[in-house]
Amino acid sequence: MQTLRSVPSSVDPSVSGDEVFRAFVAQPVASTAAISNKGIWVNVQSSTQWGPQPNWISAVFRRVGELLGHDENWDSYGGKGLQHAAIIGLVTTLAEFNYWVQSPPRVSLRADGGLVCAWSTSDYTLELDALPDGRLTAYFVDSVGQEWEEPLENCGDRVAKWLWFSSAPQICDV
Repeated sequence: MQTLRSVPSSVDPSVSGDEVFRAFVAQPVASTAAISNKGIWVNVQSSTQWGPQPNWISAVFRRVGELLGHDENWDSYGGKGLQHAAIIGLVTTLAEFNYWVQSPPRVSLRADGGLVCAWSTSDYTLELDALPDGRLTAYFVDSVGQEWEEPLENCGDRVAKWLWFSSAPQICDV
């Protein structure tokens, strides 16, 4: 069974989102995630959990970098900017389950400053919602329409299966 690391409940507000993201890709550390008074670092390339860097992770980081550029009220309905804890929560979870991911997800900004990471096939859909405080929820729909929605820590081994099914590459009939 996969064990999820706890995500920090608070992040130093003096550290900008841009600094957080640059730290992800530039500052390897000994653990998957580390927080100090100078910044937040996620070790992507040398973590034993990641093994070789997955081919889809660069697309995720590019997209998170784009989303960091959204200011408050980015959606003209009061949408908040991307929250540091949401980034840490999502990246930590992707590190935990990276071997089960077969294709890059769609990554979107939530109005509350969290992130949505989604995969879909013709039979399966999985959304991982990284809430602004770093907690994650999972929403999964299978091929017969059964749905699950619950906090990620309650999903157990199902998350790996859901990721595998939902991120399977699509084969197109020509």
